Amino acid sequence: MKRKICFSPGFHKKMPLHLKDKHLSGIYRILPWLHVTGAFFVVMCNALFSAIHSPLGLEISAGESPGFSWIQANMTTCMSMVLVYLFGVGWIQIGHPQRSSSTAKRWLPLLIFLESLGMGVMGMSIVFEQAALLHPVSTVLMISVLAQATLAFQYSEQRIIRQRALNFQQNSANTGIFLSLLFILGAFVSSIEPSWHRLADQIVLDSKWDVLLGYIFPAILSGTINVWFGIGMIILVAGLTQLLHTSNVAKKFHWSPYFPIFFALIVAFSALLFVTLYYAIAWQIEQLHLKTTIWQLIIFFSASGGLFLSHVLFRLIALIPRRQQSNMIGVVSLTMGAAFIFPITWLLTLRSNAKAGRILIYTSTLGACAAIGYLMLFGEIFNPWFTAFSYLKGAIIIIVSVAAAGTATLLIEQGFTLRTHTSFRFHRQGVALAIATIVGFLPFWALTKNPEIKAALLQFNELTRVDSTFARAFARGLQIDQWIRLGQRPHQNEHPHPWPQPWKLKKTRPSRLPEAFNLLIIVVDALRGDAFHSAGYHRNLTPFLDRWTREEAISFRRAYSQGGGTFAALPFLVAGRSRFALYGPDMHRENLYFKIAQTEGIQHYMLMKEFGPRHLYPPDLPVTELTIPRGVSDRQSATADEVFTAARDAIGALPRGERFLCFLQLMDVHNDLWKKEGGLDFGDSPRDLYDNNLSYVDRALSRFVAWLKHEGIYDRTVILFTADHGEQFWEHGASLHGHTVYEEEIRIPLILVAHGLPKRFEAVPVIAADIAPTLADLAGYSVDPPYDDSRMGISLLPLILGKDRQRYLKRDVAGRASFKQRYFLYRNWEWKLVYFAEFDILQLFNVAKDPEEKHNLLVEESSLAAGLEQDLFEYLKTVEGKTYRSTIK
Repeated sequence: MKRKICFSPGFHKKMPLHLKDKHLSGIYRILPWLHVTGAFFVVMCNALFSAIHSPLGLEISAGESPGFSWIQANMTTCMSMVLVYLFGVGWIQIGHPQRSSSTAKRWLPLLIFLESLGMGVMGMSIVFEQAALLHPVSTVLMISVLAQATLAFQYSEQRIIRQRALNFQQNSANTGIFLSLLFILGAFVSSIEPSWHRLADQIVLDSKWDVLLGYIFPAILSGTINVWFGIGMIILVAGLTQLLHTSNVAKKFHWSPYFPIFFALIVAFSALLFVTLYYAIAWQIEQLHLKTTIWQLIIFFSASGGLFLSHVLFRLIALIPRRQQSNMIGVVSLTMGAAFIFPITWLLTLRSNAKAGRILIYTSTLGACAAIGYLMLFGEIFNPWFTAFSYLKGAIIIIVSVAAAGTATLLIEQGFTLRTHTSFRFHRQGVALAIATIVGFLPFWALTKNPEIKAALLQFNELTRVDSTFARAFARGLQIDQWIRLGQRPHQNEHPHPWPQPWKLKKTRPSRLPEAFNLLIIVVDALRGDAFHSAGYHRNLTPFLDRWTREEAISFRRAYSQGGGTFAALPFLVAGRSRFALYGPDMHRENLYFKIAQTEGIQHYMLMKEFGPRHLYPPDLPVTELTIPRGVSDRQSATADEVFTAARDAIGALPRGERFLCFLQLMDVHNDLWKKEGGLDFGDSPRDLYDNNLSYVDRALSRFVAWLKHEGIYDRTVILFTADHGEQFWEHGASLHGHTVYEEEIRIPLILVAHGLPKRFEAVPVIAADIAPTLADLAGYSVDPPYDDSRMGISLLPLILGKDRQRYLKRDVAGRASFKQRYFLYRNWEWKLVYFAEFDILQLFNVAKDPEEKHNLLVEESSLAAGLEQDLFEYLKTVEGKTYRSTIK
């Protein structure tokens, strides 16, 4: 006999009297969803409040993120509105006790008490800015609100539950079809994924066989990941169905016997998504204090998703034939798909006896899945980055694939009358599914044996990168990640700091700088070094800069940042060296420009408020914070003209002859791009807007320099014009910055105006970290600890004076990205090793012959690659304090 599990409330002989009331008030029908909305607000408030009071949040200026700055200014108001909303929904709940079941009446007083207590403590946390206290309080508040939503759902859905019961048979009906469709969908989606075309444009593979593997691997890997999710879903649903039957839970919770299945399913999906996302952006999550938010989101999505999917299933039951109701995987998948188009599902289920309605549900769900998949692949929603957005995109595509495969299985059953009553036996099919899961690791193992293909795919193919992250998480869970090498997490060692504090400056020789000089440092955030007409760019965006540097400055035409992104770049730029640490509140201790100014007796310090990194100066130091005459909206940051005007006003207000150190950060070519009237108009594409803003900066700078000359300040001011990093326009699978270390992201302009020095374009490559020790040397200072590590900043004075070039040409330089464990090592400005620790990707380029970094020579130059990898890892062990294992055997 095949055993069936009937989840129907019909076994209750007596129903509570209040269930006979067929006319629920409209507001009480939506009460569960009002509670769910309130729980979401609680999670978001906790996340935002924690973020703005976190170490990273305190460093994010309005220039980096105007929207984040707006949240900082209005957080108290937003949280107060959330508390008012929760109070209003709670009042509705308390005001309708007759609309509650007997179970709700027992639990509601406790839940309302917890909610009231949580709201009170949350309000106190806001007033006293206690972010740490907010984590447990918001979690308790969220759970109490979600529990009230569940109890309200019990009563509001009771009539539907009584009328529409569902029979789940303990079986694996057409499991083979379901898993096969999942594999096919994964392979198909991967084959049309557009990031592959970027790979084909930017990477030259060695042979036709490598090109073929480049097509085969993504299809197999995506298909495998889909099958893994399908297997997990089968085991979870079948096992939970068995548990519900044997433990008699269905009778105890007659109001919603399907909720535990959906709750557990979404727990699995959301936990895997957020854990994988955590691996992808661990640094940001930790620095923003969002680890608690990850768990809150898992709980929120699981509870609210369980309620919503239960409601969708109640509406679908009448349309699904009893023969197909036994296919639990198909019905659960259909429910997920029908939730995507809930308004259509609601309309189609108003009349529950039409076969046409059933077919429309199936086809509409498949159509919605196809539309969502197309939007994910070819839409512009997730194009800005390839970090968190890629993982969100990949997870959505997998969930849509599961919904489509299950719905298609039901449709195939409907059309071909397939047998659906095969018992699920864990001792037989469970073993087969486990074996299939283990075998699924073989393609990933094979990928690691082809390092050049692995590097190309995981760098450019978004879905393959997401699939590999899922595989890495599975492998680590099964403790086989030493076999499936898809990344490493190095441990911290106890290596002593290579440049211990405090620093000492000692005057040992005459200064070559103007007497009583000023220091003016202009950093254009995200300015590429190749965007100048004098550097070969086809558009003449910078006529003033090109003329200025040719006639009045020394311009290092091949200059590099050691940080791909502001947080990694600033320590190198202002300190001349870094333990590969990111910018933080102690940065003033490393700021060599500030130490030079202090030693020189400079007393006036300036930077842009909200657009300059305040921690370049000590927190107790009187600093003139320059402001702009308007508020910063969430669309526009300060313009170059506004920054220079603010600097001009502050410098002009100083007593004549007073010295200053002024740090200006321009945001015109940063993420926040909009067309400026003072710049050249090329169009509306991202690169056109970038060029428009750069031409605007050039004109604004010309006016500022003219003012400095007019006021007699220019001749005794040392000016550094540079960038913290470059910018990407999909050259290597990404846009913006902060995530890679390729040429377009680390090559920057470097222009030094120091009167009395030779004026020229210098072709010898240098790094931004060289300028701080160079200025110390020009000013006649010796520094202790000395700048004798050529991989970091060293004085360029011999090069400037034309006395030594070989020392700078034969040089190793190392650097890192801001948001990833991604590093580079330059050898003699010819060979460049790129290492991505999160996937164990290794690339070797000959930049002299291949400036676009298209030819990975890892196999052809394996001995050189092994040597450079060893050098990089030894350097990271000493400087960063982390120990990496070799990836080359």
